[in-house]
Amino acid sequence: MVSRQEEIAALIAAAAATKAAIWKKVLFAVMVKIAIARLDRLQMPAVPMIAAITITVLVFPQLKVYLGKKN
Repeated sequence: MVSRQEEIAALIAAAAATKAAIWKKVLFAVMVKIAIARLDRLQMPAVPMIAAITITVLVFPQLKVYLGKKN
């Protein structure tokens, strides 16, 4: 049977993970907005920069996890 302390610890861990995920999304949105603002000033299309940020933020961490499991 799960004790009350273990239950609370699990809830705290879940809340921390949720908070981290939300912050990651917020930071990603801010990075995209900054990139668009900079590219507007430079008169360049924003799509390649957004694609680069998306790949960096979303693909690289997953790739590290995949490569870590492979070794």
